[in-house]
Amino acid sequence: MVAVHCIVGGFFRAGGFMHSGLKASVASATAALMAIACSGVAQAQEPVRALWKSQEIDFNYQGFTTKYTCDGLRDRVREILLELGARRDLKAAATGCEFSGRPSPFPGVRLVIATPVEATPENIAKQTGAAEQFPASWRTVQLAQSGSKLRIQRGECELIEELRDHIFPKLGIRVIEDRTRCVPHQESLGQPNLTVAALVSVPQPDVAKVN
Repeated sequence: MVAVHCIVGGFFRAGGFMHSGLKASVASATAALMAIACSGVAQAQEPVRALWKSQEIDFNYQGFTTKYTCDGLRDRVREILLELGARRDLKAAATGCEFSGRPSPFPGVRLVIATPVEATPENIAKQTGAAEQFPASWRTVQLAQSGSKLRIQRGECELIEELRDHIFPKLGIRVIEDRTRCVPHQESLGQPNLTVAALVSVPQPDVAKVN
């Protein structure tokens, strides 16, 4: 069955319908998948020394199954990238907006973002001035319908696919396992399903509280 969805203001709205018999099958399959799936985040590895790499990136979304408002896309991309290690001062500005509060045919996001990179001699040499170093660790994150913090939806398959192809490589986010198979204008149970490794800063203890 073909289904088209809209995400408006950051909220997921589903269109179309589902036969009652299929509902029970889907519910059972979903429950089984959630029972065997990992929580979405595996234990982090041992910390490494890292520094912040800042860059500006333009992202243009061209999905067919799910349409976003400009604000909805901006907020969702920002949420995903923060979970994958981006510094909290990440700036995301909506672009390509034709209609206010309505899904846009080709919305985009302009990012001003800093993410951790390992403090190798090569990366240190690329920094201008004294670069702050801090501990960070590689964290494995599953972008799937597994009850993780991000709550990835089936209709977001094309968004995850485009982030994988156009944004993650620029941020040093590594693909560990890729079972994502998006089909335009329809959804598939178990999609998307992408596991990545992202370098994430390790929270430091509050000195004032320790003293």
